[in-house]
Amino acid sequence: MITIFLTLLALMDCVLILLVLKYFRKKELKNDLLAEITEERTLLTSLHDEIRTALQASDERSKKHIADISQLAAEVEQEIKNSSKIIAESIEVTIKDIGNKFNTPLLEIQNHRNAMEIMFRKVEKQKLLLQKMLDRTDTLCKFLGGNLPYDEILKELEQKKFADARHLITKGFTTEQVAKELGLNPQEVNLLRDMT
Repeated sequence: MITIFLTLLALMDCVLILLVLKYFRKKELKNDLLAEITEERTLLTSLHDEIRTALQASDERSKKHIADISQLAAEVEQEIKNSSKIIAESIEVTIKDIGNKFNTPLLEIQNHRNAMEIMFRKVEKQKLLLQKMLDRTDTLCKFLGGNLPYDEILKELEQKKFADARHLITKGFTTEQVAKELGLNPQEVNLLRDMT
């Protein structure tokens, strides 16, 4: 029994020694693990500091770029406003110049046209007067030549008046103008107008 007891004791000693060794190994492993964790923590802290520094520098650069872009946008906007004003003024001046270049000749053409219309009216009146004078002269010559009796001359003159009245009516003369021009009654002119 003593042998068993001694064997048992020896076994217990071995188990205790193994447990102590295991304990010390765990402690060493813990110390090694703790050292590794501390080292990794130091690395993580330094990496965290580097990242924070890089982010702050990046943030400052971003703020600077945003400020530069904002300033550039403001300058471009102002330049666009200025250039649009300049373009609008330039277009306005060009339009005025073109208008002035065309208005002067158009006014001259209109004035010439008005003068020509006035001249044509005068010529038409002169033509009518000459035609009347020629007809009267012809009738007078026939009368003085003795070829026509007095009654026929009066009848021919009356017919000529009516023919002249119809002619003036077709030219657009008013009733009063025709009556005054030919010495007719306005009712006669209206009757001729209705017949025409």
